[in-house]
Amino acid sequence: MFGACQRILDGLRLSDKEALIILILICIGLIVPPIWIGEYFCFSIGGFLIPLALSVYLLISCGWSRDLLRTIIGTILVAGLIYLLEWLLPADPENVIIDNMFVYGIVAGVVAYVLGRSRRNAFVSCLFGISLAQLVQWLINFGLGTPTILGLGVGGAFGTYVVSIIIAVAVSEFLGRCFET
Repeated sequence: MFGACQRILDGLRLSDKEALIILILICIGLIVPPIWIGEYFCFSIGGFLIPLALSVYLLISCGWSRDLLRTIIGTILVAGLIYLLEWLLPADPENVIIDNMFVYGIVAGVVAYVLGRSRRNAFVSCLFGISLAQLVQWLINFGLGTPTILGLGVGGAFGTYVVSIIIAVAVSEFLGRCFET
């Protein structure tokens, strides 16, 4: 996973040194316990805060362009599709043919490719889309009177982020190369 993540960060126009520093910061941040804000919200420094900062950097570096608009639309579409998939896919692990985090990554990759044909869009849309879908579900649960914990980048959410981002960027790259040839 470390090598795959490094290759993905290289593909996002980061140097090898910058990619390595980010991966080391993520690993160190994962050692730090989650930060709790209130009783029902927590986040991980390495699992959410550092990838979030990287995503914001990628958005700022692309400037105010069509790429930014495509990323925003992609984030909303990914969040909506993931929220829909959470309702449609079985929650019981024995009934699942493919793990949900792989499905989320494939959906984010295809949406990002269709909108912008960009690995950057795939990375940002996937991270923001999954986080937005989690936030929407959390807010709906509170509205229904069944408060749950929103853990961004914690436990299974971190695994979903990493695997989904790797798959989203890979699908975007794969589709791009297929259509180019």
